[in-house]
Amino acid sequence: MTMSNFLPYANSRNMIVVLPEGLHNSFNAKYCCGYALQNGIDDFNFFSLIQSEMSAEFEFVNPNVSYAVGWSNGGYMVTHAATLFRAVSPISGYS
Repeated sequence: MTMSNFLPYANSRNMIVVLPEGLHNSFNAKYCCGYALQNGIDDFNFFSLIQSEMSAEFEFVNPNVSYAVGWSNGGYMVTHAATLFRAVSPISGYS
């Protein structure tokens, strides 16, 4: 499974899918993982910036009704950044 599997569903329902990629394939999810954690990358604010930029570019985007799905390290990340979203769904990587 890849997150791009969400694209046909989103396109058919006029939704936007954003697929952020962490530095060296990692996000700093406070307790996990890899390069981003080891180098103190501020991925929480990265996600917040994505929401701000998307809502500035598209007037119909409302950060108060955005959702996040994460796989593996992304699962940890969406859990860490849960306050930015209406709901999160970590597929794996939840603690």
